[in-house]
Amino acid sequence: MANSSATPYTLLFDFERRALAHQAQAPTTQEGGKVLWRGLCFDVRGNELVASINEVAEILVMPSLTYVPGAKPWLRGIANLRGALLTVIDLKHFLFDEVTEHEDRNRVLVVRQRGTAATGLLVSAVLGQRGFEESAAVVADEVVDPRVLPYVTHAYGDAAGKRYWPVLSLPTLLRAQTFLDAAA
Repeated sequence: MANSSATPYTLLFDFERRALAHQAQAPTTQEGGKVLWRGLCFDVRGNELVASINEVAEILVMPSLTYVPGAKPWLRGIANLRGALLTVIDLKHFLFDEVTEHEDRNRVLVVRQRGTAATGLLVSAVLGQRGFEESAAVVADEVVDPRVLPYVTHAYGDAAGKRYWPVLSLPTLLRAQTFLDAAA
């Protein structure tokens, strides 16, 4: 606590010292001590999926793309992201063989992996962040479209068991051989 003889400079210095000592973190528990898993919800062809909030580096509006000759049609192109190359993949086209139509709601989820360039996944819309109780995790086999299942680890269900949020593992998707074979 500052005394009455403190100068404005010393007060500001004290505020800075206390602010730097405090590290805010995203809550991982809610009241009652239940552990929460944090995810980013998004839509692909009417399928509401969720990915770990830690796997998405940033969210972009659709950037200008340069066509890549000889690539599979789901590889939409290459973008310049602040001087670095960003490969943009149409996730709907990759998973469901349907092109994502251009809409204002479309977003690109930027995924960075150690040792590789960034990859952007074009999705129909980003629906926001959500916390799920880890105890609500279910096996995804019966609640997920089979075309998405190879990239889904599990799903989270609501309390009524009527709605499920499949967890799309972005590292698993990016390491899949079908994903890596982008040449036509």
